[in-house]
Amino acid sequence: MGIPVRGLRPEGSRFRIDIKKIAPNPRNPRDDDDWMGQEFEAFADNLENVGTIHDPVLCTLGTYLDKYPQYTSELQTEYPEAEFVLLAGEGRWRAHLAKGAEEMAVVLRNSLLEQGDFIFMSENGRRRNLNPIQEGLLCWRAHHEDGLSYEEIARRGGMSGGKSRVAKLIALYDRFPDGPAREAVRSGKLPAEGAYHLLTSLKDHSLIEQAYKLMESESLTARQAVKAMMGITTSPTPPEAEPPAGPADGPVPATGGEEPSGSASSEEPVSPAKPSEPQRKEGSKQEGGPAGDDAAGDLGDAVPPNPSPNSQPDATKDRTPASDPQVSPAKPRRRTGEAAARVAALQRTLADRDYSNPDDITVRLAAVVLTTARQEQRQIAATAAALSPADVADLDELAGRNSADLVRLADAAAFAAAELCLRTQLATDWTPREADYLRRLVDAGYEPTAEENDFLSVSPAKLPTPAEATT
Repeated sequence: MGIPVRGLRPEGSRFRIDIKKIAPNPRNPRDDDDWMGQEFEAFADNLENVGTIHDPVLCTLGTYLDKYPQYTSELQTEYPEAEFVLLAGEGRWRAHLAKGAEEMAVVLRNSLLEQGDFIFMSENGRRRNLNPIQEGLLCWRAHHEDGLSYEEIARRGGMSGGKSRVAKLIALYDRFPDGPAREAVRSGKLPAEGAYHLLTSLKDHSLIEQAYKLMESESLTARQAVKAMMGITTSPTPPEAEPPAGPADGPVPATGGEEPSGSASSEEPVSPAKPSEPQRKEGSKQEGGPAGDDAAGDLGDAVPPNPSPNSQPDATKDRTPASDPQVSPAKPRRRTGEAAARVAALQRTLADRDYSNPDDITVRLAAVVLTTARQEQRQIAATAAALSPADVADLDELAGRNSADLVRLADAAAFAAAELCLRTQLATDWTPREADYLRRLVDAGYEPTAEENDFLSVSPAKLPTPAEATT
């Protein structure tokens, strides 16, 4: 028997239909670009030669609009002849369109609409994977529109990694800034774990884009790029103090220290694809993780203290959490997110200053400042001045090419000394220099921590001088 074109169509029936009677699903996270290019052309050619193994699945237009009335105007305007809406198999439908077909075989399954967006997760799980932004969109809808918990989304979507993976995907969709880095996540050039590390470590749009450029130009991982931008150095670990072998630099936990399963490192590859997405709601509530702004790790003891030129090594002085366990509990660990927020505010501060046409004396002084600055200062300064490592590798070349950039870099390096002190010294050792630095950042929109607010409330006359802070 042939496939009927008309007549009663009970649930599960297979029939042929005019292709103009079918509308694509507006909720499909894929973009029109997914149905272009050589890969899609090869798919359409194969479909024409071999035929369709699995027919597209659809529901009636009325059933679809009962569940999603917000798409009434869109469907009636763009597809006025439509009587059905695709639930699965849009690629096959578009391949038929591309080959000029007038009819195609389909299967009616109104009941499948009850699965909502999980249809896309299931179908693409068996075929070409969605990219992380598209997956995040589906998870976001399931959580915010359907009220499902992250754990329920992971279970129903058959997602390895559980609720931690769901939390990360939603964070990437909802909070990762638009720009080249986001496009790289979509295309697969920037791995999902790496993107999440940039997001939770840096947060600021400009810093994230800088980090991605650094990853590309220097062939760095996300973690290496963050460390380079924030001036984080790692001291060699004594053999007797080496930690046991294991994934010390593994994925960032998304919820209160929970280690996400299903992802081995920040360099885990993701399948390339180009998505489309509706307007996302910035700052929406995250249920179950990610765990706040400092979930991505901390600076800890990576940056050594800024020594006084006149100070001498002393086991009882210049203590840091790395060298003195008695100090460690009293000093909160400086989170990467806090440092990144300060550096982002410093970047805005420098952007408001005029460095054009510096005189020769200013240029020479800037060169002296940078020559005597520590490596960490220069790394932080380059980030704050929005310059790449290649730009600042040769100071003489930079001075000859753009003296304004050299002066901006030196100004940033001077501020970076205060930044390093905030990271490595106890608040009781902070000086008016750090107070001035923080106040400038606050003027640029930085929100100080509780500890920093307490410090700023102290009368300047009661603060130690830099010399007193190191004795």
